Amino acid sequence: MYPPFRPKRRWLQYWIYRFRHGFFPCDCWNLDHELALWILPRLKLFKKMTHGYPGVLHDGKDGTEEDWDKILGEMIEGFEFKAREWDIDIFSDKEAMRKMELAFRHLGHYGQHLWD
Repeated sequence: MYPPFRPKRRWLQYWIYRFRHGFFPCDCWNLDHELALWILPRLKLFKKMTHGYPGVLHDGKDGTEEDWDKILGEMIEGFEFKAREWDIDIFSDKEAMRKMELAFRHLGHYGQHLWD
């Protein structure tokens, strides 16, 4: 009916850890993948809901709404590849690798502009 005592105990320890810290310890084993799974639905909703764009986007040049929409689209596309990296062979797909790297680069560069 129930698994032996040890697996139940481990399961309970994981849930206690999650309650205290907000995540499971195994979420840190592949943190880039966990980040992609967490941020992807939020980026999609942010892109639908956003009303504005940052005034300066790249190299000190003024940005436009179309530029910001393109950047968000590139981030979403890259994180979609990262979220399903186990379903596809990303290491042989150079284009997928480039899009994932670009998504993380955009996140690092424009992360402070992700507010509405």
